Amino acid sequence: MIFQTLKNSGILGMNQRIGEFILPLNPRHLYPLVDDKSITYNLSQQFNIPMPKTFFEIKEFGEIKETENKLKDIPSFVIKPSRGGMGNGILVINDTISNGKEVFYKRGSNVTITTQELHHHISGILSGLYSLNGNPDKVIFQEKLNLHPIFHGYVDSGIPDLRIILFKGIPVLSMLRFPTKDSGGRANLHQGAVGVGLNMLNGRATFLVHRNKMVNDYIEFTKDIQKFQIPDWPQILHLASKTYDMVNMGYLGVDIVLDPDRGPILLELNARPGLAIQLANRMGLAKILQDIQSRELELDSFESRVAFCFEFWNSQKASQYI
Repeated sequence: MIFQTLKNSGILGMNQRIGEFILPLNPRHLYPLVDDKSITYNLSQQFNIPMPKTFFEIKEFGEIKETENKLKDIPSFVIKPSRGGMGNGILVINDTISNGKEVFYKRGSNVTITTQELHHHISGILSGLYSLNGNPDKVIFQEKLNLHPIFHGYVDSGIPDLRIILFKGIPVLSMLRFPTKDSGGRANLHQGAVGVGLNMLNGRATFLVHRNKMVNDYIEFTKDIQKFQIPDWPQILHLASKTYDMVNMGYLGVDIVLDPDRGPILLELNARPGLAIQLANRMGLAKILQDIQSRELELDSFESRVAFCFEFWNSQKASQYI
């Protein structure tokens, strides 16, 4: 009964997502383009898609001893497993402190780790502790981004990101993920971040989800979330849609961060985006995707795909999904 109710309401389930969309639209040979962050970064440079700068990578255990020398002029940075997922293994360093004898790395306002602890974390990544398939991995040292002022009053620590679902390059649904104390400052819903649905026409906040529960507000927000709106919304959708030309995957999650200096930049891509975005928007994906698929569109540019997105959500028919 519950399953049929969800199906009738247009909720996309895991099996349907895999069987109808991921398997037919995301060929296996293309997965490395999104699963390996090093490959994604190199591709982004070719397609003029902005991403956080990669300072350097570590591929072998013998390179770990050179870490301090490579970081001597980089006080803040982010360490990521190249083939990690769901935010696992990511370490954000806000500052580097030296007492003349030892170097310490500041993670939060009152949390520091030693060089030995940093090396231990790097070793864990190299051994495959956080990789999607458990195989040995590479370690990426990446630029640390800054909090955009529009998020003041909603975030105490961490950087929010935007998740946009692309279907054949067309933006179809989106949400913001706000890091919380519950999530340890990470913008991952499964770790306790808050998901906020966004109106596809203007980037304005709609509904909230936390720990897979639909909520009306969140205790850490000191401003009215219903008044929140993403700036430069068409530009953000253009950036998201461009990634389709880069990887040619028909069902894709695009994660974007707003930087106060550089504007919207691509954080990473996901070939198996989660389903909680439906709760954050109070609408199902299944009927939306089936409707678009039935039209057999041929949209060969990111501009035309975004134009269709606005046309679609502006149409009277779109009201049936809300």
